[in-house]
Amino acid sequence: MSVFRRVVHASQWLGVSAAALLLVSCGGSGDGGEASVTPSPIAPAPTPVPTPAPSPTSPPTTVDTTTLPADPAATTISFAASAMSPQPRRITGIGVHLAQAGLYPIDPERTLALIAAQNNNSFRDDIYWNAFAPSWDPQGSHLEPALKAALDRTDMMPVLILNNGNPAIEGTNPPITEAARQEFAKFAGRAVRAVGQRPVIYEIFNEWNLRVGDRFNKLVGAGEAGDARAAQYYVPLAKAATAAVRAANPQATVIVGTPADDPDWEWSKAVVRGGALENADGFGLHLYAHCNVSPWNNATALIGRLERARAALNEANGGREVPIYVTEFGWPNTSVACGFDAATVGAYTAQFTLYAAAQPWIRGTWSYQLRDQATDAADLEMNFGLYDAQYREKPSACAPREANALLAEAEAATLHRPSPDLFVLTLRTATDTKLIAWTSRAGQTGSVRVGGTIGYTSRPLCGTAVAGSADRLVQVGVMPVVVSVPTLQLMALQARAL
Repeated sequence: MSVFRRVVHASQWLGVSAAALLLVSCGGSGDGGEASVTPSPIAPAPTPVPTPAPSPTSPPTTVDTTTLPADPAATTISFAASAMSPQPRRITGIGVHLAQAGLYPIDPERTLALIAAQNNNSFRDDIYWNAFAPSWDPQGSHLEPALKAALDRTDMMPVLILNNGNPAIEGTNPPITEAARQEFAKFAGRAVRAVGQRPVIYEIFNEWNLRVGDRFNKLVGAGEAGDARAAQYYVPLAKAATAAVRAANPQATVIVGTPADDPDWEWSKAVVRGGALENADGFGLHLYAHCNVSPWNNATALIGRLERARAALNEANGGREVPIYVTEFGWPNTSVACGFDAATVGAYTAQFTLYAAAQPWIRGTWSYQLRDQATDAADLEMNFGLYDAQYREKPSACAPREANALLAEAEAATLHRPSPDLFVLTLRTATDTKLIAWTSRAGQTGSVRVGGTIGYTSRPLCGTAVAGSADRLVQVGVMPVVVSVPTLQLMALQARAL
């Protein structure tokens, strides 16, 4: 995101105040304009009328679950659960800041414990060029101790950003000349060797189109000669760094791009057309919409932006599918302008994670972020955490945690969208089939009717399961609702937005 990155060396401020940086960093990345909008807290999800719990059924069964009453306002979804296409487990990660341990207290052990508690299987962090070598030794091979401690203690596959210029090496801040690119490539190789021969996703720079050079504002378009933020300067650096990573660790995954807000994806398309993907594994995207006018500031807004990005990148790639890694998405939990209540943050984070898991072209998602970086509730950029600065869980943590757990047990996943603001994700597990439904925003409701007569249970994420009601209707809201049924040969449901 356009995150306020405190850097290690004072010369990187380039005379720009923290306040000025903050002003450019909270513009959102959706399609609407900015506004001081704070959505209302989520109303509790309606609870179905309980009936006696169904007796366990060994899947699969041949019970007919296709019988449904006539409802012209509803969309009927029929599918054979056993025939759903198998899906590989998606990467569901989260951003941390172990590399900034020299700037504010951070505990590697507690950080890893919270990542695991959230059912994430990856985390994202930085390797800063200007902080890489001790005593400013350009040829050093030093990792921030907190980051190294975490890497030594986990077998998770991290995303590590090879990031920043280096004021200690003349002409490399930013690295836009051929000589500077070669120095950056040397740093990339040393950093990879310091991490070691393990599965890692390396990300080449972070939001180049926003923060490179002496301009700290959003670049609109691909950029022009003389503007360091332009795509034409990023492409050769990405190529050189990718080659260095490959040489140092052939099993590493390399992703390029990861722009900040990129209207119409012109910068991103120029990066692809320039050939940055030729030796890379995919393209990174950052998606935010928190400062957009409601309802264009929710998870559905991010989904629309992501789908437009996919089309733009594939067109720039000659019609070939570009693997996408969403390495940042999230919403700030604060009462100031552009902020959201914690329950809404949790619901939207879960929605986007569930949607992405059913898209084979999305290789992974990393929510931003695990923990707040400050205790000032008015600091928008420092309050994206699912946990506060003291490692205490916020109400935003539960829904993403449960969504990740559901995806971890899924053997297959298919997304249905009966209407623009109603989603139904079907998951097949080893023991049952789950239907997960949600609407786009607080105050909007819908319903799902489960076909046939077989017993089922339903619950909102973080809620208690109850047996199905006599009318077999499940009320749906912004907090995703999970309907669990035995794995059937054929089943059907009706979904409608209310």
